[in-house]
Amino acid sequence: MSRIRAEDESAASRRDLPACRMPYCPLVVVLLAVSAGMAVDRGAAVSLAQWIGLGAVAYGVWWAAHRAHRDRLAAWVLLLAVAALAGAWHHARWRLFADDDVAALATRQRQPICLEGFVAANPRHLPAAPDDPMRPIPLGERSQVTVRLTAVRHGDSWEPIAGNVRLSVDGRLDSVRAGDRIRVFGQLAAPRTPQNWGEFDFAHFARGDRITGDLLAGWPECVAVVQAAAGATPAVRLASVRAAGQRLLRECIPADRYDLAATMLLGAREELLRERTTAFLETGTIHLLAISGLHVGIIALLLHLAGRGLLLPRKATALFVAAVVVGYVLVIEARPPAVRAAILVAVTSLAVVIGRRALSMNSLAAAALVVLAFNPADLFRTGPQLSFLAVGGLVWTGRRFAFWEAEIDDPIERLLVAERGWIERALRAVGRWALGLLVAGTVVYLVTLPLAATRFNVVTPAAPLMNVLLWVPMCLALGSGFLLLTFGWFFGPMAALAAGVCDWALWSMETIIAAARQTPGSHFWVAGLPEWWLLGFYGLLLGGSAVPPGRLRRRWVVAALAVWIAVAALPPARARPPRELEIAFLSMGHGAAVVLHLPSGETILYDAGRLVSPEGGAQSISRYLWARGITTIDTVVISHADLDHYGALPRLLERFPVGRICTGPGMFDEPTPPLKALRQAIREAAVPVEVVSDGHRWERSGTVIEVIHPPEGGVAGGDNANSLVLRIAHCGWTILLPGDVEGPGLERLLDAEALGCDILMAPHHGSVRSNPAGLAEQARPQWVIVSGSERAGFDQVAAGYHRVGAGVFHTARRGAVKIGIREKGAYLTTHDGIGAFLPAATE
Repeated sequence: MSRIRAEDESAASRRDLPACRMPYCPLVVVLLAVSAGMAVDRGAAVSLAQWIGLGAVAYGVWWAAHRAHRDRLAAWVLLLAVAALAGAWHHARWRLFADDDVAALATRQRQPICLEGFVAANPRHLPAAPDDPMRPIPLGERSQVTVRLTAVRHGDSWEPIAGNVRLSVDGRLDSVRAGDRIRVFGQLAAPRTPQNWGEFDFAHFARGDRITGDLLAGWPECVAVVQAAAGATPAVRLASVRAAGQRLLRECIPADRYDLAATMLLGAREELLRERTTAFLETGTIHLLAISGLHVGIIALLLHLAGRGLLLPRKATALFVAAVVVGYVLVIEARPPAVRAAILVAVTSLAVVIGRRALSMNSLAAAALVVLAFNPADLFRTGPQLSFLAVGGLVWTGRRFAFWEAEIDDPIERLLVAERGWIERALRAVGRWALGLLVAGTVVYLVTLPLAATRFNVVTPAAPLMNVLLWVPMCLALGSGFLLLTFGWFFGPMAALAAGVCDWALWSMETIIAAARQTPGSHFWVAGLPEWWLLGFYGLLLGGSAVPPGRLRRRWVVAALAVWIAVAALPPARARPPRELEIAFLSMGHGAAVVLHLPSGETILYDAGRLVSPEGGAQSISRYLWARGITTIDTVVISHADLDHYGALPRLLERFPVGRICTGPGMFDEPTPPLKALRQAIREAAVPVEVVSDGHRWERSGTVIEVIHPPEGGVAGGDNANSLVLRIAHCGWTILLPGDVEGPGLERLLDAEALGCDILMAPHHGSVRSNPAGLAEQARPQWVIVSGSERAGFDQVAAGYHRVGAGVFHTARRGAVKIGIREKGAYLTTHDGIGAFLPAATE
């Protein structure tokens, strides 16, 4: 009886603890100060000297306030000193580069160069892309590796150079390993910057890793090892272990699931096929593909169970888990997601050793501070943000489930449980586990939903349930895969058993994901939320967790969040003045895409293609539309049957509802594989197709759109000659969109009487074969937009339009070009910041 009474008192004391209240977390406040300093340095031009001066002054004021026992003032100025230190560290990492950095040589245009440097890690091998009828140029196997530069050749001499470049090689680069000094003959360019509004900034991402150049080598023979790595350094040994692990997986796991196994177990995400990545993204399980907190957490849990099964003490088990996890992360090249998770595991293990709460907001903030100390750029990256938000949600949920578990410690409930059969107890335990997992997954999903929807533009309501269904096969895949990588080298029966279980678990995951992907309503694409709303939402969440108990009523935080969420639900303000027509000529490389925003609110897309990369073309168009808050395309007009004008459309049909598709006569007459694939995509999307020709006309809110070519029977010549040409009239302004019209089709247009226009898209991407001088003389445009890649003869084409006083803007040089037309005039803006204005003729 005394033992039961003691247990009852212990349970009562646990219930009396403020388990549902977040404790005071001073490191969260420090993290807020650090984040503020780094954010200010990213957005403002604060010099390193100013940061150091501010930090010194703040430290001096803190010392004086501390001596005078002005604790509140001392705390605030100490946080200011911390923010200044963080700003200085971010400034040094983000803005300070050596005078001889390779960035001084890298431009937008690739140029031949010969460089020497040291290989930072073993090359990553990217598999060849599967056959795609929308990709006319096959994408073969490639290799990528980061190189720390030491020298550049000028003529017959070598000069020192600094900086890091990302080397890409067509083919497998098997002769190079970490630590080798190599010589590369290739083409150097600056990392790719956005060319369209809403696009991802690869240059900023690379700069966060201090990579300031992209180096392309056409063949592995262009890379020569000048000096092999000296001895077996730790980096070389770890790289060898990882390569051996990949070989073991390739031998033991069937080929059709090897890429998935290598991605989940060794972080080789570059080997994963695009179709698999898309399936995981559209079911809200993309986090399963990155070795992040979930993977490392499951492995840590399995190691903890193994340690307790071996009767190791609790503290010894914590140290064992931390050591194995850190070693595992080093083997997989210590990529950022895994590093973040390993730091969190190490901090948690340290908390167990010193007798503190194993996982709390304080330990989470400590892990975040360590991550930012290694790389301040992680503060602005989506991966780290989602990772820490997810763990924060788990911490919040875990505290509340600790309270729920305390409630079931009631002695009467224990007696009732003891009377139940083992089957009932097992079913109830599984039910509690599933419920807890579902609640935790739902909380994490809701916390990360605004950020994930904004960054990835997809909402997956099925994600919480999917995480429950995938938990068991995920644990089996990771556990068996870890056993395979650990014991498969020397114990054949263990390797065969572990490989079989791992393959079955991966098959189960893919089967569940494929079924969920086909379920209606499992996912839908969205435009996302504005950055200011995200900042306010997560600021409220983080600020609420940083305030000490008793200083802030919980209902105030809940009310503020409710108001903020209501703000997101308000309809957006109209982006264009009434009666304004907006036309965006997107930068598509060798391709075309023109987006028309009509005053009526309708969206028309004229062409949608990029020759080299249909995926990249669809992403550029999608990102622009989402940035404008557009989630529906009313009309798609395909000018003619060339891939660089429609290759991105099948992927757009997966993301946007489309009202109708307009084509010219004979668009699908020739049954080529790309056109068959396009036709199939249109049928699957159930979009009606309308054939239009000369004389077809429609009007919306004062905007008149008419087809002026080709005639119903077409003209002699190929697809280009029969391009569908649109003439758009609005507020007295005329815009001409001619596709690739040339030859007999262009001659027919030049013979027309009313060809004059104010704004002209140069035919055939600015080709010299489009008779620029004759077209300029006949049309007399004021602005000419060239949509295409850099090509020979552009100066000649531009000169033809300059003769009639037209301004020429090339999307390959200026990025996307946006034109707004209203009664007072037309204004033009390029993505790189150039602006122009033409007043209306009546002014």
